[in-house]
Amino acid sequence: MNFMPYLIAFGLAYFFSFLGMIPPGMISMNGIAIRCTKGLKSAFLFVLGASIVEFFQSFISIRFADTISTIFVGNDFVQWSAVVLFILIAIYYYTKRTNPTRHTVHSKDAHSYFLKGTGLSLLNFIVYPYWLTQGIIFMKNGLLINKTSVLLTFSFGAFLGTLSCLVIYIKVGQIILDRYDNISANIYKIIASIFLLLATVQLWYIYSQKY
Repeated sequence: MNFMPYLIAFGLAYFFSFLGMIPPGMISMNGIAIRCTKGLKSAFLFVLGASIVEFFQSFISIRFADTISTIFVGNDFVQWSAVVLFILIAIYYYTKRTNPTRHTVHSKDAHSYFLKGTGLSLLNFIVYPYWLTQGIIFMKNGLLINKTSVLLTFSFGAFLGTLSCLVIYIKVGQIILDRYDNISANIYKIIASIFLLLATVQLWYIYSQKY
């Protein structure tokens, strides 16, 4: 049995999921707030719930990737769309400025935070076009095959990538809260640079295919 497609699928999903969770956002900052006020157990259940939802969101998205890629086969629509998307994401992160408030977390049973995590993650609709675009690029370039077991492995990588990043957040939550402004400014620029690099790589790929 060839395990390489599974390793590639897992690695790609883990990397891009972890990368996407690095900038402080609604889920990570709520996780930190819960960690600082209600303890590690409640915070872990919260991020676990959010990460499990990411598994299903990524799987649903990449299920459509091969169909959409097939529709546009023979032209450069998908390739150029990826370039535009990466540039737009880079601009978004480069210009993003947030002023988070310290959350007041009301007393709840620890297990209720699992449901809160799933609820907040379900409201994060941007993950669908994010994973759909990634899936189309990966399949079009032969990095991901449309096989259920491989796609499930991909989604498992997305789950673990999200969970890993969020666990780091809640483990060092108070430090991140105290230094948020400085960290966020630097992280957003780093993430913007990564997506600009991805856009450059994509442009190089389009050029190499034509010449």
